[in-house]
Amino acid sequence: MLLGPVPERDLLVLAEAVELAPHRGPEDPHDPTVGPHRRELAPDFAEGWNKRATLYFLVGEFSKSMKDCDEVLKRNPNHYGALAGDGQIFFELKNYEGALKYFQHALNINPNLISIGNLMDKLERMIEQR
Repeated sequence: MLLGPVPERDLLVLAEAVELAPHRGPEDPHDPTVGPHRRELAPDFAEGWNKRATLYFLVGEFSKSMKDCDEVLKRNPNHYGALAGDGQIFFELKNYEGALKYFQHALNINPNLISIGNLMDKLERMIEQR
């Protein structure tokens, strides 16, 4: 994984926030800070989708992560974080050409993504060596 290991305790806390883990007790359905209720209250808030996409990525749910990145990009086509997230998913799936495409798009929007630029150099070398 590109991000490195995430402590299991942190993953459980994050997973619970997006209902990836079993509930530990009843939730207040009117509490806007509880995972899915946040999207119900503000479904057009791109960053809510992006956070959930990140969590899905961290627990290896790449398909769900990509779907949430798509939702982010519907709301904000210039969201370089979601574009970079899609690139990371393609990287994990060993689709290096796809990863390069998304990383390049993210870098075009935000040229300060130095680590993405460095990773692109590595990917290009990996593709050439095939």
